Amino acid sequence: MTTTLITEDHVEALLSVRIVTLDYYMSPPLCPDLDPVYSSYRSTSIKRLPILRIFGPTLCGQKTCLHIHGVFPYLYIRLPSGKDPDEFGYRLTMSLDKALNMVLGAGSNTQHVFKVVPVKAKSMYGYHEEQNIFLKIYLYNPGFIKKVADLLHNGAVMDEIIEPYESH
Repeated sequence: MTTTLITEDHVEALLSVRIVTLDYYMSPPLCPDLDPVYSSYRSTSIKRLPILRIFGPTLCGQKTCLHIHGVFPYLYIRLPSGKDPDEFGYRLTMSLDKALNMVLGAGSNTQHVFKVVPVKAKSMYGYHEEQNIFLKIYLYNPGFIKKVADLLHNGAVMDEIIEPYESH
């Protein structure tokens, strides 16, 4: 990982770290300058969010542990044809939260989806002339990506089988 400073005549690395290990932990928002404290999509305050940790040496050999804020895990689904992205995204959010809460035995009000954003993209599977609308589903907990993908693929969300993308 390298952070760079670019000026008109040269590029200089401000920090360069060789990634040896990368993990995360869940934490309440620590500081409004570092973490979002409110989800405008959900109209609620954020209780816990992921903080990435990168362990590794700098170019000079100093051991480092970087804490990276503001990065949320995500996966994609293709928006079914004829569906309104905002309305479908909202229903998907509610259904995903409900399905995850049932699987986890969590309280019925626990929120797992940070936000759902429509994006235009081409699927990497097969040939497609046109871009399609996909929904980018951001979660709070990176550990739930596989569970969400399984729930979508098995028809446990909105009573339909939905193919997840980039959920590995």
